[in-house]
Parts: sequence; C-alpha cells; structure tokens
Amino acid sequence: MKQVVYGKTGKSITRLGFGVLRLPSEIRGKQIVYDEEKSVEVIRHAIDAGINYFDTAPSYCNQRSQPILRQAIRGRQGQLLLSTKFDTADPDLQGQFERSLKELDTDHIDFYHFWSMQLDYFKEQGLAPGGPLDQMTALKEQGLIGHIAFSSHDTPENIMEIIRLGEGRFEALLCQYNLLDRRNEKVMAYAKSLGMGVSVMGPMGGGRLGSPSELMDVLPGGASTASAETALRFVFSNPNVDIALSGMNTLEMIDENILAANDPRPLSEEEQRHIQAVVEEKKKLTDLYCTACNYCMPCPAGINIPEVFKIYNYHRVYGITEYARRQYAMIGADSDMDFQNAGACVGCGLCEKHCPQKLSIRAELHKAHEALI
Repeated sequence: MKQVVYGKTGKSITRLGFGVLRLPSEIRGKQIVYDEEKSVEVIRHAIDAGINYFDTAPSYCNQRSQPILRQAIRGRQGQLLLSTKFDTADPDLQGQFERSLKELDTDHIDFYHFWSMQLDYFKEQGLAPGGPLDQMTALKEQGLIGHIAFSSHDTPENIMEIIRLGEGRFEALLCQYNLLDRRNEKVMAYAKSLGMGVSVMGPMGGGRLGSPSELMDVLPGGASTASAETALRFVFSNPNVDIALSGMNTLEMIDENILAANDPRPLSEEEQRHIQAVVEEKKKLTDLYCTACNYCMPCPAGINIPEVFKIYNYHRVYGITEYARRQYAMIGADSDMDFQNAGACVGCGLCEKHCPQKLSIRAELHKAHEALI
C-alpha cells in the first residue's frame, strides 16, 4: 500500500490509517456492545492489506479499543506504528501512559497525542513546568515515546498558536478535514511548513460522505459515483495531508478505502469546483455535524444520541422523511433499538460537555423529536 514519509518524524506510514474508534458493534438494551471477534478480524484484514498505522485512545469503544487492538496485533507489533492519547481531563499522565502500555502489550508508544487539545488548557496546564508536555518529553528521552503529537477541535487560530507555543516539540498534528469541513486548511499548511506530519480525522464526514447522495454524484462527465472514493480523493488532493484516518468496521470498507488511497489521481480543479458548488448549496449538511464518535454516551436518560441524529439526518439532509419517521417510531419498540427517543431528554447537558464538535445537542434533540414524532 502507498506510503509517505510522515514529516520530520521520518517514519514511513500508509496514507490510509486505521482509526480504532468505530469497531463492529450492536445495541443491546441501552448499551453499545462491541463484537470483539469481528473487530479482531477487521483489524487483521487491514494489517494483511498493508495498513501500518493504528490510532486509538483509552476511552474509545467503551474503553475496549486498546485491549481489542492488542488481541488483533499480537505477534505483529514490530511491523506496525501505534498511536494513542493522553486525556487532558485527567491530570495523571503517567498513569494513563502505563495503562496504554499494558493494554496494548507494548514497551513503547510510537505517537503519543494530547487528546482534543484546547489552547486555554495548553497555556494553563500543558505548558506548566513539570506538566504534561515536560512529562511527555521525558518519556520520549527514555525511549518510551517515539513522537509527541496532539489532536484538536479548537479554532484554526488556536491550533496554530498551540503549535507555536510548543516550540518544535510537536512532531505531528491530527485535525478534522473533509469536503464539508475545510476550516483547517491553513492549519495544515502551517504545520507542514514546520516539518510536522499531518493526519486528518473524519475524511468521510462521520460516514455522511461514504453514502450515495446527490452531493457525491456531481463530478463532470460522471467521473466518479463512488462516495468514499471521492471523499478520500478530495482529502488526498491536498498536498498538506499525509494520512487520512478512517474508522472502518467491515472488510469491504477497508478494501474500498485502500483502493481510493492508492488512487494516484487527485481531483482536478474542475472536479473540485463542481463539488464545492454543491457543498455551498447543501450547507444544511454541516448544521448537525455529528460524527458518531460516541463521546456523548451513555446518556443518563437512555437516549442513543448518535442514532437519533443519524435518523434525523435521513429527514433533514436526504429528504427521506417517511423512512426516517418509521425508523424513529421503532425506537423502544424494536429489540435492535431498545433505547429512548429524543423526547426523553431531561436537559442535563452532560452530553454537550463531552462533544468535540460543540453541538447544541439538547436543542437538536428537541428539533429531531418535533420533526419525527
């Protein structure tokens, strides 16, 4: 599979990385349960297909991501590059780091990220003498960390300020970028100008760009009708993108994404103009930009928030309102949808505190219920 040199890290990494965030799962009662056997099969298929970069975090997949990844890569760690994260909400970096080493069954972490870094946090805590950045630097000097990196959903201006304040200690950046969200283009260019590796999350727009829709069927001459292919070709057309991380949960998805990542054809200027014109007409796609990351879960009221928003977008984005209403009516009545609908929201706001997209979840749940009931 096609590889690139990941900035000043010097590491050769496949252009398509595996985000160990959306593993095969099902809803049982009010909980998301991950199918570990299928998950291991999917990850091993990705390895066999040539993917060598796997990005995880201690809390992903209800805290099962790292242990599942360990099972899948057992005996093959030497051929892979592992990325995991420090949750800045918990000050115990050493404890989190040791947990990751244990759960991944490894003696070092290739890329250790500050997770969802905010500028205010970095200035007040991350940069403090003896604080998290100094601790990561010490771990790197001991050979326990290969490269220090960070992910962020902060504003582009703030992300660039984090990079500046890091004074060269950050070697890689993970930020959001896709057809619907281009706000980080200046950030990526700035990071690349400093020799940093740049990886992007959400290349499929949280799955929205991986589904057939009129948005993706606009290339001149019908050049492409494959949604995933078009979304990835767009991302890789940007010379400042090294790696696209995709949360893949089927063998077919892996194979399709690898074909797109290996495609040497960037989108032409004409193709990009056509796509951007449709994006501008479809701004409603970005109004409720839920990526189904599940950070908002579990909901104390028993609502499966990402599932409700997925159904709601059938109505508001794709216009298949009757289908959306039938799906919504099945919530609580079908064994596969044994959770509460949006009407159960009590307005506690816990979900909004954890949403990296800063969505007004309570207001959107109310809108969804009003539209679909």
